[in-house]
Amino acid sequence: MLERPRRRAAANKTRVFGVVRVSDYEDGISPDEQDERMRSHCSREGWELVKVVRELDVSGGLPLAKRPGMSEAVQWAETGLADVVMVAYFDRLVREIVVQTEIVSRVEGCGKRVMALDFGDVSHKTAAKWVTSTMMGVVNEYYRRAVGERTTASRARAIAEGRPPFSLPPGLRRVHGPGGKLAGIEPDPATAGIVARAFGMRRDGATYKQIRAWLRDRGVPLSLRGVQQMLTNRIYLGELRHGGFENLRSHEPIVSRPLFNAAQRTEPSRGRYSKSQRVLARLGVLRCGTCDGRMSVATNGAGHVTYACKSMDCDRHAVIAANRVEQYLMDETVRLLADVQGRASGAAKVKEAERRLAEAEENLDNIIETFSGMRREVKSAKRKLAEAEDVRDRAEEDLERLRRELGTDLTVSLPTDRDVLTFDEWRFFIPRAILKAVVTPGRGGFIGDRVRVVERFE
Repeated sequence: MLERPRRRAAANKTRVFGVVRVSDYEDGISPDEQDERMRSHCSREGWELVKVVRELDVSGGLPLAKRPGMSEAVQWAETGLADVVMVAYFDRLVREIVVQTEIVSRVEGCGKRVMALDFGDVSHKTAAKWVTSTMMGVVNEYYRRAVGERTTASRARAIAEGRPPFSLPPGLRRVHGPGGKLAGIEPDPATAGIVARAFGMRRDGATYKQIRAWLRDRGVPLSLRGVQQMLTNRIYLGELRHGGFENLRSHEPIVSRPLFNAAQRTEPSRGRYSKSQRVLARLGVLRCGTCDGRMSVATNGAGHVTYACKSMDCDRHAVIAANRVEQYLMDETVRLLADVQGRASGAAKVKEAERRLAEAEENLDNIIETFSGMRREVKSAKRKLAEAEDVRDRAEEDLERLRRELGTDLTVSLPTDRDVLTFDEWRFFIPRAILKAVVTPGRGGFIGDRVRVVERFE
C-alpha cells in the first residue's frame, strides 16, 4: 500500500523569510492578508517561517539598497539562515526588472530559492524559468511605469488648476464645486488673519518659540519645526508647488511679498542647544543593534540625557546613557588615532556641513514624528518624506566628503592634547576614526560589551 511520505524532521525544516510589501497606491492589498497567506502555506508544507518583515509604503521600483526588508531577506539567504525568500504575490517581490535580476541572482547564487505563492519559484536556473520570470517582471515594471506616468500627468493637471494634491497648512482651506469635486484653494476666514500676523511677528523679530506660543493660544497648534516651515511656505503668496510643478497664481495670497521676504530676512533663532550640543549628536556613528537605525539624543523619564533609537520599524530600541557612550567613543578615538599628528584646519567647513546635515535630519525627524501612526497621512506625505530623505542623504555625503578631504590636514596629537580639544574638534576626529558604533539593547553592564566599534579603516 502506498504511503504518504513523512515530512522532514523539525531540524531539517525548510526555513522561510517572508517579505510583505505595500506601496502607496495599492491600498487594496492588505499586509495582514499577505502575512496570513505565507503562514498558511508554510503550515501546510511543514516549513518554518523564521521571520516576516513588512515594507509599508515602499515602492517596488526602489533599488535593493533602499529596501531594508528585502535586503535583509537576501542577506539571510546568503548567510544560510533562510532557505527561501518568499512573497505572497509576484508583484510584491519587485516592480523593477533590474532589481528582480539582482535578487534572484544573489539568492540562487548561494543555492537558495525565491518564491511567489501565486507564481511559484522565481528562477533563472533554466531558459524556460528565466523567460517566464523575466516576462512577469517586465509586466510588473510596465504597470509601475504606467501608473507613475498617469500619476505625474494627474498631478501636473491638478497644480495647473489650483487643486492641491496634499494637505493644506493653517490659513487655507479647500474649495469644492458641484458634486463635491475639489475646485481650488482660498484663505480660511478663521485662521488666515492669524497666519498673516505670525509673519508680521517674525518680521518684527519674534522668535519661533514666541510665535508658536502665540499661535497655540489662538487655536493653531504647531511644533517649532512646523512654525519654521509655515513661515517659509510660499503657498501663502498664492503659489502652488508640488513634485516639480508650479502654479504661481493659484489662489488669493494671505501675505504680501514684501512681508514674506522681510520674514525670511530675520535671523533664525535656534534657542537652547541642550539636546543637540552633544559630542555624538547627528554624527551618524551611533547605530541601534536591532535595526541599524541612527540613534539620536533623548531624555528619559528621570531627566537623564540618552541616545536612543527612534525608528518606527524597530522591534527593540537601543538606549544608552549619553555621558557613558560619549566618553567611551572619545577614548576609542584616542586609541585609534594615537599615532596621528596634525591639525583640523578645515573645521569651519566641516562645522557648516554638520549644520546642514543637522537641519536636514531635524526636518526628516519632524516629518516622521508628525505622521507616525497615521497611515493615510503618511501615504499622502510619501513624496515629502522621500524628498527630505534625499536632502539628508546629500548633506551626509557632503559631510563625509569633507571629512575625507580634510582628514590628512592635522596638527594635533590626541593622546597628549585630548584634554584641550574643543567640542568641534572632537566632532571632527570621532567620525574620522569610527565608521559606526553599534549599541546592543539592554541595561547596565560594561559599556564595552554593549557597544561594538567598527573602525573606519579596519
